[in-house]
Amino acid sequence: MKCPTCGANNLEDSRFCSKCGTPIHPSEEILISHTRTILKPIEELLPGTILAHKYKIIEVIGRGGMGIVYKAEDLKLKRHVALKFLPPELMRDEEAKERFALEVQGAEVVRDGPYLAEK
Repeated sequence: MKCPTCGANNLEDSRFCSKCGTPIHPSEEILISHTRTILKPIEELLPGTILAHKYKIIEVIGRGGMGIVYKAEDLKLKRHVALKFLPPELMRDEEAKERFALEVQGAEVVRDGPYLAEK
């Protein structure tokens, strides 16, 4: 399914564009609404930003419909980690939160694998 905003190809069951995050609906599923919520884009964290007095942002390593992933340094444990932030609208979506939790569980298994390893 093509994204109406950026034209990226997405899986048929996608609810959001994997490239720009735009909601995707087949034409028969489009709901008509008289009100619209203006979604604030995710504010990108700058390199050097310190989060929770524990993580220092190094760089963006990925972005898509499910948020932004950063490479960061865990200042206490002195190692690199990946930090992912979901867009606010997905935090209200139970299905998206469940997928995120499953993704976190999977990342714990491969944390020393090619995705997060950098010594």
